[in-house]
Amino acid sequence: MARFMINLYHNNFERKILQKRYEILQVLDSKTQRQTLLAYDMKIRRLVVVKLLTCSNDFTQQDLKRFDSEAQILKVLQHPGIPRYLDHFEFPYAGGKACAIIQNYIPGRTLAEYLQWK
Repeated sequence: MARFMINLYHNNFERKILQKRYEILQVLDSKTQRQTLLAYDMKIRRLVVVKLLTCSNDFTQQDLKRFDSEAQILKVLQHPGIPRYLDHFEFPYAGGKACAIIQNYIPGRTLAEYLQWK
């Protein structure tokens, strides 16, 4: 059975749940075909970051290879300054498919916020 993003309605607002595990809380960054999302992992009960690549007409096989390469590299990296790899998967999305990398959430400023602050 394919697992995908589902919408649940609770207290008059829509909840988006990815893979029946990751509750999407906020969009941190959004570009064409790519989103970075803050989510709550209902299994480990912690905040995580979801890096999402969605496929559209402009999507190339090279995009998928780069995304998969990033996931493979993140699996082996171990450093306190790098968010830890937790999961990687593909799923059906809006008539196409999407790929997701899940990493632990490290609170802090984005580079853009830091540069603006300085």
